[in-house]
Amino acid sequence: MTLKPTLLSLPEVVKDHLMQYLNYIDIARLRKTCHLFRRYLHLKLPDANIHSIHVYQNENSMELNFKAGHNEDLLKIEYKKVDEGSSIEANFQQGGTRIVRADGRNYLDVFCDDFTMLLKHQKLISHELAFIALEAPEKRTEFWDMIRKVITDTEATSGKKLLLKKRSVILRNLMAPDVFSILPYFDASCLQMINITGEEGVMTPLDGIVELEHWNCLEVATLNNFSIGNVLQNITHLVMFSGGVRAITAQDVLVLKNKILHSDNMNFWLLIHENFNEDQSLYELLGPIFVLDEEGHVKNWNFRTQVEDIVLEIEVTRQFMCFEMMPVGNVVENAVFIDYVKMNSESPLVKMPDVAKMNLVEYLNYVDILRIKKTCRTFRDMITDKKPITSFSSIQIHQKYYQIEFNLNSTIPEDSVKLKYTETKTGCSVNAKYDDVGHRRVLEETDYIDALCKDLANFLKYQKTVTPELHLLNDAPERIELWRKIQKTLHETSQETKTKLLFKAKCCKIRNLEAPDILALLPYFDYNILRKISITPKEYQVNLNEIIDLPQWKHATSAVVDQVCIENLGQNILHMNNIAGHTVRLTEEDVVVLKNTFLRNPHFDYCQLSFKYPEDGDDILTPLGRPSLHGCSGNPDQKTWFFRRRGETGYVLSVEYDGIILFYEKLNVKDVPKKAKVME
Repeated sequence: MTLKPTLLSLPEVVKDHLMQYLNYIDIARLRKTCHLFRRYLHLKLPDANIHSIHVYQNENSMELNFKAGHNEDLLKIEYKKVDEGSSIEANFQQGGTRIVRADGRNYLDVFCDDFTMLLKHQKLISHELAFIALEAPEKRTEFWDMIRKVITDTEATSGKKLLLKKRSVILRNLMAPDVFSILPYFDASCLQMINITGEEGVMTPLDGIVELEHWNCLEVATLNNFSIGNVLQNITHLVMFSGGVRAITAQDVLVLKNKILHSDNMNFWLLIHENFNEDQSLYELLGPIFVLDEEGHVKNWNFRTQVEDIVLEIEVTRQFMCFEMMPVGNVVENAVFIDYVKMNSESPLVKMPDVAKMNLVEYLNYVDILRIKKTCRTFRDMITDKKPITSFSSIQIHQKYYQIEFNLNSTIPEDSVKLKYTETKTGCSVNAKYDDVGHRRVLEETDYIDALCKDLANFLKYQKTVTPELHLLNDAPERIELWRKIQKTLHETSQETKTKLLFKAKCCKIRNLEAPDILALLPYFDYNILRKISITPKEYQVNLNEIIDLPQWKHATSAVVDQVCIENLGQNILHMNNIAGHTVRLTEEDVVVLKNTFLRNPHFDYCQLSFKYPEDGDDILTPLGRPSLHGCSGNPDQKTWFFRRRGETGYVLSVEYDGIILFYEKLNVKDVPKKAKVME
């Protein structure tokens, strides 16, 4: 007889292959045979191979229920408190019960240990995982906190992100924040079905779920006591849906009906609504109503489908709306059938040549483009590829206290889009106003700045025409976080679009930013378009010398740099028509060069420079000659010169100095005082 059992002496590859045939109970038993297998199982973590796992919270116990295929019980383990410890009772499929005592240990801790071990052994895709909590608020909170702790502790010990590979997940008795904290632990690429139940008697908004990558991978979704908005955009990819909707119109019903009739896999949708009272509209869109009850509260339509003996039944009541594909034999007696009308494989709009489609899209505003992008794959691909033009007269990003406004202003008021992102306890809310109608959306587990950045990135991809003004205004204490995230968004969007010149604006206005943020943001403006720069930093007299090296500065014809200090400003504004700013120093040469340049520039308007007068008393204004005027009302020390502009008889160049500000201005001859001398 060999010293080692035959199983232990097998090659490791063979043992690994053999372990794939064991279920969870076999693995647990093998683990206890000897320290060699215990070490081997701890290292290899073979898959537990369980079809379904249900976790129940009872009043004074926890229950783990393992099921084989066809919902057959495989093993049921109950953890409950007894005396000064806990009792673990296991009931096996083959019969028999085993009870183990764990003295001095809380039954919840024992459950967590076992569930953690189970999670470590889950590798292959299994069918279902259900978490079912009690309805009592304090109990369910304790349950979901415990489940999160088990998962995070498992991640901490394994050193990697835990993604549960399940086709179906059931979550009962939880709040919206719990949904958004639990679902990300499931592998979106595996998940096909979700069944979520919220607080009884309360219809809680759960709009944020449609933003998760899991939602687009689903085939079946059941949302009990939860509601979502934007029905047409968010559920038409599903085979089956049951849940609350906050708003639905007769036109929505028609669109849903047509989608189901011409789909190969949609078969059941149950929409729970607060109140639907558009009977006349339904009659006009769907046809005659067949009433099922004496009170007239249940309306019914039956549409023949392209499959013989199968009909689509639409049933509408005051509380719900049901779309269901069913055999003709299941339809109520004396029902009226509406014949199936086959649609063209493509609508006339989709069949249009690409050139014609693009010409048509050019007449749409930004909101229209986003809407048409969601109608079908053809338009989504075309708009993603072509990026049709969207145009606004001004764009504003204004951050207030835990709130950001993103306004896309149009010369046509109804084409303007105003978005407001507000931080909430569980995420953020987005209030949108366009077409003079307000819309509100709640995003759970989403930071309000991240929500803005996502919309900003999407908008920048469609900016082709020139926008007259772009305003970036910050009045909030969390301004640093905002501008860091905006810079990250700009960087990522520029990489995606293969261009760094994202902002196509003639005028840029920046308020309350730090100098490094200003210098980081300006390069994203298209310098071939940008003509005016207006900057007011957060601090007074911020050093912004590097700005003069940017192509945006060199191409600008107008600049207002308030509270900004720039060295040698006089030598770097000669190309501008309008300028207001502060410089560290000016020289005699600067004063003369500025005067001569502005005299020759036919487009010059004004130049206002504040600067510190030389301490040595050197009068840098001497080259201008004797002032045309000395003193004025309120300031006896003010000096003014008037110079005749070459080739322009109607205007002169006025140079004015009041001891702080040197002001050059193109002035109408009529505004020159009669006693003043105009120099050549």
